[in-house]
Amino acid sequence: MAEVEIQEIVDAGKCTGCGGCATVCTIDAITIKDHAVISEECTECDACSMVCPVIDGFPENEFDNVLLVRSGRSNMPGQDGAVVTGMVKSLLAEGHIDCAIGVTRDEVWQATPLLITDVQDVVKASGTKYTNAPVVSLVKDAIARYERVAVVGTPCQAHSAWLLRNLAKFREIAVIIGLFCMESFTYDLCEFISGLGIELRSVRKMDFDKGSFVIYADDERRIPIKEIKRYARPSCHHCRDFSAYYADISVGSVGSPPGWSTILIRTENGRALLGKVKDIEYGDANLDPVKKSSDLKRRHK
Repeated sequence: MAEVEIQEIVDAGKCTGCGGCATVCTIDAITIKDHAVISEECTECDACSMVCPVIDGFPENEFDNVLLVRSGRSNMPGQDGAVVTGMVKSLLAEGHIDCAIGVTRDEVWQATPLLITDVQDVVKASGTKYTNAPVVSLVKDAIARYERVAVVGTPCQAHSAWLLRNLAKFREIAVIIGLFCMESFTYDLCEFISGLGIELRSVRKMDFDKGSFVIYADDERRIPIKEIKRYARPSCHHCRDFSAYYADISVGSVGSPPGWSTILIRTENGRALLGKVKDIEYGDANLDPVKKSSDLKRRHK
């Protein structure tokens, strides 16, 4: 049987599917579907509980570790200035990291985690997917092959990566880049979009804007956010971290003009690595809207 605390998280619908437990399990007793699935081979060693972001809990003050606030944009294709894409490309090209773990998607918007080692492949992980992929599940493979690993993920994934990095076995995690996230969705969202008569293969981008979920395909379609709320992942209803508190660098569109992203530097490691990134244009950002989004997320939990 599984360690009871983790199993309770799964049974309560709170498992984020981040993949940290699968990475830390030494006997591969855990796989990730929409959530962790723990096999009978589990020895109840409790390692999985040590890297579970839900068990570890949420910060009381989400912004007490912010060292610097900037806006930024790159010349790469991607969402809201493609800052994360530009960061990862530069860090790889300059040899500051050996690989990066992100998320890619297929033509019908099925999201899967991706291990990137070639600068030319960075663009495969560009853009927001809005459906979940167990990013942290690839850390085990990455650290077995590479010495400096970047992890790019949502707040829960950044949190799990941070917990892993606190263990001596996972010190190869060189930088954690977190993404602002109000909530992610099950693939039912894509089936809903298809049901609207929109061919998923024609969808170029999805985004949130002024109370609407926007689908960019052959035409632009705006849907009230309340109509897609039912497709949010159950675990997101319990999350109280909007801006990826446990990341070295957090990035999101809130607080910056269109075409730019807000960048929060949260650790000295993040400050040092961002200082090595090339081809990013910087400007000013406003932290107040980010705080308001965080407050909104917490009020609705």
